Amino acid sequence: MKLKLMTGVLAILLAGVFLGACTGTTTTPAGTITEAEGRQLAEEYLRNSPTFQYDGIAGSIVYQETLDAFCEGCWGFVFEFRCAHAGYGDRTGQVLAQVITDHEAIVSVSNGQVDGGTIDEYWDMETQQPVTEPEIKTATHE
Repeated sequence: MKLKLMTGVLAILLAGVFLGACTGTTTTPAGTITEAEGRQLAEEYLRNSPTFQYDGIAGSIVYQETLDAFCEGCWGFVFEFRCAHAGYGDRTGQVLAQVITDHEAIVSVSNGQVDGGTIDEYWDMETQQPVTEPEIKTATHE
């Protein structure tokens, strides 16, 4: 589970690196926020996400840990929270099982900006779609 968690965080953070979110330098860029400020941004992002807004249980967001990243001012924050129904995103109009559902969210923050996040290593909080795994091509010998 820990390996899958780290893999998910790595994917989110690497996407930020390739999009230029991290500088790759060892010095802290001007305007970089503290870890505590980053954690606050990450929790706010989760609290305002469609999944939590739809039926998240007030007071259920619990910070679990901070995952270090590859650049200054970059972190992955892990939270647990509960919803009143199964599923992800805005489920308006859907028939839902009324069951308290535990979730784990990982939210990536770099240089004062939320890069995105995942819920249960399944749901992309930015695209509001299931996470797609990169296609692995295998070599063929002809």
